[in-house]
Amino acid sequence: MTTRSKGAGDFNHIMTVVLGLTDADELVLALKEDGYDSISNIVTMIDTEVEEMSLSIKTKASDAKVKVQTKSVVKKQRKMLLHLLS
Repeated sequence: MTTRSKGAGDFNHIMTVVLGLTDADELVLALKEDGYDSISNIVTMIDTEVEEMSLSIKTKASDAKVKVQTKSVVKKQRKMLLHLLS
């Protein structure tokens, strides 16, 4: 097992077991969207980065164009990550 795959495994463990989140939760989606996929990535985050976390939601409009909206990650999930990092 490489260090990178171990880091990703540890990251998944923290998200699913410790925080009780699934791959469909906003925090997990936002982290993946921003390229955070290991413990070493998230431990370097500062409070303002966590507080400002958002994710892109893509929907198809009636004219078949894709509309992208930005949504803040649920506050409870952001607070859980802040407590984990402190």
